[in-house]
Amino acid sequence: MTRQSPEPAAAVPRAGRWVRAAAWVIVIAAATAFAWANRRDIPDAWHAARTANPWWLLAGLGWTALYLVGQAGMYAGAWRAVGLQGSMRELLQPSLAGGALNIVSKSAGMGGLAVFLARAKRAGEPAGLVTTAYTGVVVIAHATFTLTLAAVFVVMWLDGHVTRLELLAGAIFGVYVIAQAAVLAGALWSRSAVRRVYRAAGMAAHAGRRLLGREHGVYVPNDEAADELFEAVSALRRAPGRLAGAFAWGMAVELAGAGLLWSVLNALGEPASPVVALSGYAMTVLFSTVGVLPGGLGFAEASLGAMLRSYGVSLPGTAAAVVLFRIGEAWIPLAAGLAALRLSGRERPGAPAPAWIEEGEGS
Repeated sequence: MTRQSPEPAAAVPRAGRWVRAAAWVIVIAAATAFAWANRRDIPDAWHAARTANPWWLLAGLGWTALYLVGQAGMYAGAWRAVGLQGSMRELLQPSLAGGALNIVSKSAGMGGLAVFLARAKRAGEPAGLVTTAYTGVVVIAHATFTLTLAAVFVVMWLDGHVTRLELLAGAIFGVYVIAQAAVLAGALWSRSAVRRVYRAAGMAAHAGRRLLGREHGVYVPNDEAADELFEAVSALRRAPGRLAGAFAWGMAVELAGAGLLWSVLNALGEPASPVVALSGYAMTVLFSTVGVLPGGLGFAEASLGAMLRSYGVSLPGTAAAVVLFRIGEAWIPLAAGLAALRLSGRERPGAPAPAWIEEGEGS
């Protein structure tokens, strides 16, 4: 994203308007496509939703709140792990905004980094440490979901609910995770590799700013941020327990997603075991990840509907559950994130690199 560079001042308003307009076009198009794809089920879903138990729906909102707060908790844990200052309350706004960018883009979870780098620039925080912490959150999110998905596949296999399509999607996701981990590990194990990655990203960002008329000079590589990132990750490799807090919040996010679906099903009078809710949630996230459209549009709804029907949920209940679950799991986070994008971050003095990183620079 190009919004992370606020200069020159004259170009920012125009670029900001284009970004906001593009975001709203994507949201409206996605909502329209979703409604059209589910147009035949909307009357039955609306009737089922109108008769839903309001207390269970309120519980679903509570799970959605935990889902959003848990993501902020992951960032707070990762920020502490690398020695940056940032409470859950301070990181909630960029967490919501970054989440919205990740929903509307297929960026492997890295789209939201632009929000945090913009915040770091305003606060005077080291960009390398911020990138380290953010990447740590992405890796932990993938790790916690991989653990959840593995457990779900075992349970579904024992219950006889695993289909070839689900196995294929799981295999694709497995290859994706392994490839991403291999690239990340290979890059972060070598200082020169990290510098090459940073230079490539810097050249791409520079080219984008030139296209927008916000940069006129030539690209000058700066390895300071890359070295900062390498030192921080090297320190984390020696003390991986520093990310335990972020990992715990990551597992809470997975629990919240399953809890949301469980509450929705009970609200619709479709009592289901927590195992069914966990399986439905995991398959939704899985197909959202391997799907080609932003936010898993179409893929998530179809996979969740098929999963619920295989467990005996009625057709009207399935249609309503898919709509209500996606509202809590995708549309509310997207709306909250777009609202957060409109809020300006508060400036605060930056903090120097922590001692535990400086001590590891010579190793």
